[in-house]
Amino acid sequence: MRKILWIMPNKEKKFSGIFKYNKELIKIKTKSCNVKTLYTGNSELYFHTFMFKFFLIPFYLILNSHRFYTLVLPEEGYAFLRFFSFAKKNIIIIHDYRKVFSKNNVINLNERIKQFYLDINFIFIKKFFKIIVPSKFTKELISKNLFINQKKILIIPNIINFENKKSKYNSKFRVLKNLRKNSQIVLTITSNETRKNIKQLNEIVKKCKKINFIIVGNLSDEFNLNNVFNFKNISDENLIYLFKKSNTYLDVSLFEGFGRSLIEAQIFKLNVICFKTKINKEILKNSATFIRHNTKFQNICKILKKNNLNRNRDKYYKNAKRFSLSNVHKNFTKNINEI
Repeated sequence: MRKILWIMPNKEKKFSGIFKYNKELIKIKTKSCNVKTLYTGNSELYFHTFMFKFFLIPFYLILNSHRFYTLVLPEEGYAFLRFFSFAKKNIIIIHDYRKVFSKNNVINLNERIKQFYLDINFIFIKKFFKIIVPSKFTKELISKNLFINQKKILIIPNIINFENKKSKYNSKFRVLKNLRKNSQIVLTITSNETRKNIKQLNEIVKKCKKINFIIVGNLSDEFNLNNVFNFKNISDENLIYLFKKSNTYLDVSLFEGFGRSLIEAQIFKLNVICFKTKINKEILKNSATFIRHNTKFQNICKILKKNNLNRNRDKYYKNAKRFSLSNVHKNFTKNINEI
């Protein structure tokens, strides 16, 4: 049985999209291969992750990577580890190529530092046997900007899998009990990154005073408004509860490599309202409500209110099922077998 060494992010990142993406692929490969997972630590402390990523894992690779047929790295920030690997096949997963966004937008200092770090890692990309990406959009960006042959880049979409997971109430949610039964509730999953477009989301929330917003994400500046409920660090089971509690999913992100949360929302038959970007059109096709970047805030409020009356929600679920475990395994078998 072929042996695979799969490097994973820190265990504390288990609710992140990158962690979930790798975890679902490991489930598939475990059926036919001997997969050893090596985590980048299990603590929220940055120093802990730093020691694992830049010292312990490189040392482990030098001593043991030759024993494995394949080494898989979980995201682009691990590309430098190729230098320490003696595995026969080296594969890396690249979730997005955000430099095209960073160079055309004003980003904060932390993001500039991270982009510089990623630029260094991208120097090693051509040394990999195969590169896995979640979308055609990301494949085209990498091929064009890093001058990599498209045959070397394999598309395996995000697998959206809520099987064996049930809705779970959290004491944090008690503030939602006072909402009227038929009130309009809009869910958004976001972060502090510039590309997530928090400023515009804030303006929308202020304009749509009669709509309740549930915002999931570790935000540095919370929305201090009566119609906003912000939740941090919640599990998948808690997220299911919020999906079922909501009527609509709003996404105002300006750049994504896939857009996992949009498909997750469709699993629970929520209409997705988002910008008409290339990646959103790729993953959602015609199953979402698309808005322009310059759509007036009051018009977005009208769209959100109107959406509450939409009962034809089966098309949302139908699109999301394209990314189920069974369908991705079936439709991308050839690419998965390359791992």
